[in-house]
Amino acid sequence: MTVARELAEAPFSSRRGLFGGLIVAALILGVLVVVDVLPRIDAPPPAVQGRRFLPQDLGPVEAIEIERGGKVFRLDRVSSGWEILDHGERSAVVDDRVTEFLDTVGSLVELVEIGPASAVSLEEFGLSEPEDRIVLIPGSGKEIQILLGDRNPPLTGIYVEVLPGERVVLVGAVLLLEVDKLAALASSQAP
Repeated sequence: MTVARELAEAPFSSRRGLFGGLIVAALILGVLVVVDVLPRIDAPPPAVQGRRFLPQDLGPVEAIEIERGGKVFRLDRVSSGWEILDHGERSAVVDDRVTEFLDTVGSLVELVEIGPASAVSLEEFGLSEPEDRIVLIPGSGKEIQILLGDRNPPLTGIYVEVLPGERVVLVGAVLLLEVDKLAALASSQAP
């Protein structure tokens, strides 16, 4: 007799016991896999999709100038951390907003490369007369300017022009959040 025929001819209670046993065995095997096997599998390293927004060889940033909403302020790296220069007054930055800003800007990738500034309509991207600007000044002295334009229609990114190089790209809107944090820092420490 085959197993199928035996199951078909067996009383209902014995079939239910057999199926119940199989279900319990499957659950035990599933728990063992989740508890024992899965923790040993390493997650793949996060993949960076897209080209890095800033050059890799930028080096440590020694100063940051930000122009936001008509207000200009400067942050300088000093031996004890960062100082903000606003209206000729220097004051120490007591939290890690500057480090967070640099980490975020350094990890940004180009979501979309629009093209060279000479080949696109800067007005279309809010870059013909940008009001907001970031200048990163590394120890090498080769400063990088980031001109902030309009946000994209779904509001997930912002169009920027990077100088030198005159590249127009779309980067994540998190850049605006970080700039706003530094602008708030400048406002809170204003004399």
